[in-house]
Amino acid sequence: ELIPAIDTLNSVVTNHPEYKKTPEILLVLADLYQKTNNSTAAKLLYRRLVEEYPQSNASQTAKKHLAP
Repeated sequence: ELIPAIDTLNSVVTNHPEYKKTPEILLVLADLYQKTNNSTAAKLLYRRLVEEYPQSNASQTAKKHLAP
């Protein structure tokens, strides 16, 4: 049941990369991937957040998920 949500959010990020809420969407996506036991995809999104949106609140949260 989480797969449709993941697909929808991926579509938003892909089709509207300039959307101001993209960092928050990426964080939600990463969390959904964690919940579906796809930690590899989650880590990729957390890293993307840190690299592409370093000043966002979502990036700060992503850093916590990436910490050892």
